[in-house]
Amino acid sequence: MGVVKTTRQKGWVKVDRYAWVILGVVLLASISPTMNFLKPPGIASTLIPYFGIGVDQFGWMMSIFSLMGVVFALPAGLIMHRLGVKKVVLMSVGSCLVGALIGAFSTNFGVMLFSRFLEGIGESLVFVAAPTAIFAWFPQERQGFALGVWSICMPFGSFVMLNTSPHLTAAFGWRSVWLMGAALAAVAFVLYAIFFRMPEKSASAEGAVIMEQSTTARPTLRDLFGVLRHKGIWFAGIIFGCYNFVVPSVVGTYYPYFLETQGGIANAVASSVSSIPEIIGIIGGPFVGLAADRLGLRKALLVSGCFALAIVGTAVFMATSLGWAIVLMCLLGIFAPFVTTGVRLVIPEIVGSDHLKGGMGNAVLSFCQNLAGLIGPIIAAAVVLHMGWAQIGYALILPIFAIAVAFSLFIKSR
Repeated sequence: MGVVKTTRQKGWVKVDRYAWVILGVVLLASISPTMNFLKPPGIASTLIPYFGIGVDQFGWMMSIFSLMGVVFALPAGLIMHRLGVKKVVLMSVGSCLVGALIGAFSTNFGVMLFSRFLEGIGESLVFVAAPTAIFAWFPQERQGFALGVWSICMPFGSFVMLNTSPHLTAAFGWRSVWLMGAALAAVAFVLYAIFFRMPEKSASAEGAVIMEQSTTARPTLRDLFGVLRHKGIWFAGIIFGCYNFVVPSVVGTYYPYFLETQGGIANAVASSVSSIPEIIGIIGGPFVGLAADRLGLRKALLVSGCFALAIVGTAVFMATSLGWAIVLMCLLGIFAPFVTTGVRLVIPEIVGSDHLKGGMGNAVLSFCQNLAGLIGPIIAAAVVLHMGWAQIGYALILPIFAIAVAFSLFIKSR
C-alpha cells in the first residue's frame, strides 16, 4: 500500500502522483460497464429486425440491464465493506466480460436478455465502489475535480459506442460490437487487478473512516436500514433517478432511432448526433468539478442543471431536422454535468464523513439510476405507441425534471 501525501501550496492542495494512476484504472473499470450498457441504441435498426422484435421489446434490452442494478445497488454498500473496494470492482468488470461474451454468441432474444442481465451486475457494483476509492486517495478540496474526471465514464462510453457500433455492424455484423465490449472488459480487469491498491493513510476524512472501518467494525443490516432513513440521501437519489430516466434511458435509448425513422437521417449520422452530449460531457465533467472545488458550489449546480435540462429535454423529441437536433444535443451536453457531477458532490455534505452513510449514499444513487434505467425505456415506448414521439416531452420529460428541480431546492448543501 502507498501513503497519500497531501500538501498545500498557495491555497491549493496537491495529491500524491499515484492517486492519478488510481483514478485512471478506476475510470477504465467504470467505462467498461457503461460501454457495454450502451451497445444497442446505435444499432437499433439492425437488432430490431434481427431478433424479430418491436420498439417496446427493444426497450427491454436496456431495461433488463438495469434490473440487476436495482437488486444489487443497495446491498452493494454492505458488500463493498465486507469484500473491499478492489474485489467488488473486479466482480463488476468480470460480470461485464461474461455477459458480453454470452451476448455475442446469442441466437435468440431470450439469451440476449439474459446476457444483459449479467452485465447489469457490473454497473450496479462499480458505481458504488468507485467513488469510495476516489475519496480515499483525494483530499476533500480536490474531490470535485477527481469525481468530475471519473464522471466522464458515462459520456465517454456512450460517445464511443454511438460512433463505432454502426460502422462495426456495417463492416463485421452486430456481434462485433459485443466482442469489442468483451475485449474492453478484459483489458480493464487486468489493469485494475495489477495497479489498484488502497493507500496506507487516506487523503480525506471520508476515506480515513472507510479504511478504519474496513479493518475493525463491520456494518450490519441494522446499520444499513438506519442509513436508508436519511432523507437527504433519498433527495439526491430522486434527482439522479430523474436525470437518468430522461437523458441516458429515454434520450440515449431512442434518439438515434427517432432521428433515423422520423427525420430520415442516416443511421451513422443519427448516432453521431446523439453522441454530441457525450462529447461535451467528457470535457464538461472535469470543468464542473473544478468549478465546484474553487467556488464551493454544489446546490447551485443541481438546481440550475435540473431547470435547464427540463427546458431542453422537453423539446428534444420535437426536433426532426438535423440542425435543431444538433443544437438541442449541444445544450443537453452542456447542462448534464451540472447534475451528474453535482449530485455526487453533495453526498459527503449531506451525510458528513461517516463511511457507511457515504457508501450507502452512492448505493442509493446507483439504485435510483438503475430503477430509472429499468422503467424509462418501457414507459417511453408506451408513450410513443399511444401518443406519438412529440408527446414524450410534455407528457414525460417535463414532469420528471420538474420533480428533480423541486427536490434539488430542498437539499441541504452549499
